[in-house]
Amino acid sequence: MDSSLWHLAKHPDVIRRSPACAELRAKLGGLLPDRVKSAAVFTNQICNPTQGRKTPEGVHTRTLWGELALQLGGVELYRTIEENDQRRTNPVGLFTDVLRQAAPCLILLDEMADYCVVASGEPGATALADQTISFIQELTDAVNNTPGAALVATLPASAQEVASSEKGQEILDRLERRFGRMSADIKPVADEEVVEVVRRRLFESVGDRDKHERVADAYLKMYQAHKNEVPAEATRGTYRDRIVAAYPFHPALIEALSLRWASHGDFQWTRGVLRMLASVVGDLWHRRNTE
Repeated sequence: MDSSLWHLAKHPDVIRRSPACAELRAKLGGLLPDRVKSAAVFTNQICNPTQGRKTPEGVHTRTLWGELALQLGGVELYRTIEENDQRRTNPVGLFTDVLRQAAPCLILLDEMADYCVVASGEPGATALADQTISFIQELTDAVNNTPGAALVATLPASAQEVASSEKGQEILDRLERRFGRMSADIKPVADEEVVEVVRRRLFESVGDRDKHERVADAYLKMYQAHKNEVPAEATRGTYRDRIVAAYPFHPALIEALSLRWASHGDFQWTRGVLRMLASVVGDLWHRRNTE
């Protein structure tokens, strides 16, 4: 999702012209940004919590706010909060002015929970995790008060995706509260979309739709012949459509993962489904000529 938003912000003209983006334009209804002055991306890999990052501009950034200011407005805009960046202190009251100079702009934050967990574990760096979480509130307030500024952040569904510890849970809870004050919560992959995500990740091709429909017809015929032994839903034409949509997996498998496994706190929904099905498919492939 983040990479798509980046390209929408940075290269809208290319997306308007490219034949490869026709489906995307149709999905968006032709609504593309006219002009984005700047964009910034921050992940847990960009700026090391202990060492910071030495940039091509000759700046040594040390914090999230330092990185955002530099990416949004270059060295000149970075200078407005340089002291806060070097001292690793939240630039309280300053970031609204940064965004007003950078707008219209887009800010993408990914893996912030991971970053804060690492920051809290570094000797003497615990304060950086606290300052970063505090800055999230400063940032969301600044975005809310700046026309043309947009912020998109991703958080894991559970602390198990960050660190199976009380500290990981505490950090995730604090971040959710900060972002939740003025955010629209969006689930990037809906339950019915998981099959498509997994299918594209595991297979280059799953054959023609005609083949999928023949398989679904065979299932439906079998279910109808044994209608007293299967759920009534399985004998209906709508279930045939579900089999086609889930191919090469059976919808009952996806449903079991969705309703049973996903309710377990340690199971990561999309990633967990992908890992498990990849293991199953890999095992079946390696054993294809042994039975």
